[in-house]
Amino acid sequence: MTNSSFPPMRDQAAIPHLTRTEQEDGTICYFFGDTTIRAIEAQDKGKIHLAPLSGDQAACGEWVDLEEDQILRYCDLLVQHLNCGTAAQDKAAETAEILQEGC
Repeated sequence: MTNSSFPPMRDQAAIPHLTRTEQEDGTICYFFGDTTIRAIEAQDKGKIHLAPLSGDQAACGEWVDLEEDQILRYCDLLVQHLNCGTAAQDKAAETAEILQEGC
């Protein structure tokens, strides 16, 4: 039985393999699996934040719009993934800086 307040996140496992494309209007589209999420991307204190705009997913050979709660949940997952990579980059930069100071 599926709980309608928590729609399935069918392409969650594909997020690490996303493609990020900046649009002419400044918004960002994230493509992963059969899902597209469009959002406004911002950074604050080195962390990425997404303001969701829209999303769609291929189903039965055609694209269907995602419900608002699905878009929000995908954005939350995207932010977690994107910031995880940012944290790793920050740690690597910090380590490199410490090594330079020691030389």
